[in-house]
Amino acid sequence: MAPTTLLHHIDLNAYELLTIASVPITLFQVLYILKHLFTTKRYYTASNYSDNVNIFIAMLYYIINGEGGGSLAKLLIGQPLPFISSDFKLASALIVWFICTHLLFRSFKAKQFFVKAFNLPFFKYIFILPHESRRAIAMCVNIMAFIKLAKLEGHASTFIFPAFLGFLSAIGGGLLMNVFEAHLVKGQESYAWSNFLGDSSITSLKIQIPFITSLFYALSYHYIEMVKNEQLEIIDWLYYPCYYAIYICILGFVSVPIINDVKEWLTSSLFVNKQTATVASNDLQKVKKE
Repeated sequence: MAPTTLLHHIDLNAYELLTIASVPITLFQVLYILKHLFTTKRYYTASNYSDNVNIFIAMLYYIINGEGGGSLAKLLIGQPLPFISSDFKLASALIVWFICTHLLFRSFKAKQFFVKAFNLPFFKYIFILPHESRRAIAMCVNIMAFIKLAKLEGHASTFIFPAFLGFLSAIGGGLLMNVFEAHLVKGQESYAWSNFLGDSSITSLKIQIPFITSLFYALSYHYIEMVKNEQLEIIDWLYYPCYYAIYICILGFVSVPIINDVKEWLTSSLFVNKQTATVASNDLQKVKKE
C-alpha cells in the first residue's frame, strides 16, 4: 500500500556537493549561479556585446530575471520578497558579473564566444535542462507554500489562487524582464510581448506548460491531503502520479526547449526541401524549353 504522506518534494539545499573553506556548497547554489550565467548571456545579447555594459543595469537583470516572478507572487499576498531573503543571491550575482565581464569576457568577441557557447547543442542541453528543472522545482515549492499559507490564514481559495501564484512565479520574471529589456535596453516596446510569447500567444509552450503543471501540482497536493485524512481511498494509478507530481512538472519544463528545437529543426528541414524542390523544378523547366 502506498504511504499516505504529503507530496514527494525536492530540497536542493539538502544536496551538498562540496565544502570550500568550511562553507558547504549545495546544489541550489550551483543551479542559482547557472541562472546568473543565463542572465549574463541575455544581457550581453541585448546590449549587442557592447564593451560599455553597465553594472547597475546588470544588477537589475539579475534581480528581475532571477526573482521577478517570485517577487510578483509574494507582493500579491504581502510576503517579503525572495531576493532579500538570502545574502547569497545578490553576492553570487556580483561575483558572476565581475568574473564574466571583467576577467573572462571583456571584449566584443569574447562576449560573442560566451553567448555562442551556450547555444552549441552539447553545452546548451547540459546547461538548460538543469536550469529548467530548477524552475519547475521552484514553482512547486512556491505552490505548496502558498497553499499552506492560504489554509493557515483561512482564505477561501486554497487551490486556484495558489496555483495561479505558482504559475506567476514561473513566468513572471521572464515577462517582467522582457518589458524592462524592451524599454531600457532595446528601445522596442513591441519586443516585450513578441519575444516572450514566441510565434503565438495561444500555442506558446512557455505559458502552457507552467500553467498546466501548476494546476496539476495544486490538484495533486489536495488529492494527497484527502488521502492522508482518509477522505479518499488510495488508487495506485492516481496516487503515484500525484505523489511524484514534482517529477512530472520537471519533465514538462525540460520538454519545452527540446520541443522547440525539434520544431525549429523540422521547419528548417521542410524549408530546405521546399527550396531544393523549387530549384529542381526550375531546372527541369529550363531543360524542357531548350
